[in-house]
Amino acid sequence: MGSVEVASTAVKPRTKWLAVLLAPGILTELVRLAAWPTAYLLHKLKITSNQVTGARFLAPLVFYWLAVSDPSLWHYAVAVIAFAYSDAVDGVMSRADFEKKEISDIGAVMDPLADKLLLGSMYVYYYRHFPRLVLMTAGGELIICILALIYISMTGKIAEMRASLWGKYKLALEVATALLMTVYAFAPSSLLSRITIAVGITAFGCLLMSLFTKIKKIIV
Repeated sequence: MGSVEVASTAVKPRTKWLAVLLAPGILTELVRLAAWPTAYLLHKLKITSNQVTGARFLAPLVFYWLAVSDPSLWHYAVAVIAFAYSDAVDGVMSRADFEKKEISDIGAVMDPLADKLLLGSMYVYYYRHFPRLVLMTAGGELIICILALIYISMTGKIAEMRASLWGKYKLALEVATALLMTVYAFAPSSLLSRITIAVGITAFGCLLMSLFTKIKKIIV
């Protein structure tokens, strides 16, 4: 009886960690599923994924307009969530088999650039609250961009530098960090600061894994 209890207690930590590892992937699939109807509708309206990506470049302007006009917290939250949803719609449109896949070299470059511009502008805006986290993340993103340019110059293969699974986890956690930074700006507290830093550091960990993936591609 005792051995059964020991075995069961040994399995629980493994199950817990497995759930933690699978959760981001499950969440990603749920978001992708939610984005599919919108992606299909835009496709029927003859709107391409590259056009959606182009529209997403306006997001930093929207963010700064909100910052200047001093809106409520909900306005910020809705804007960030809408950005995350538009990214999911863009991803579905570029990969879904409506008529043909729309993955292109232009999309492979513009899509992550649109992400970095908005999230980067938000991180910079909240630099005064989380300076170390912002500098750490900016440094990691800069290294990733440099490595991507090196790989493209060496191989000419642009589409292969699309975000890996770690890159997708990183993006989701960076969006969560941006949301937490926004909440902190409206209602600062030591607990919220710790949570924001913890999520941001986790995002940085995924950034490092994404970085190692790109280094491996260059070496191999």
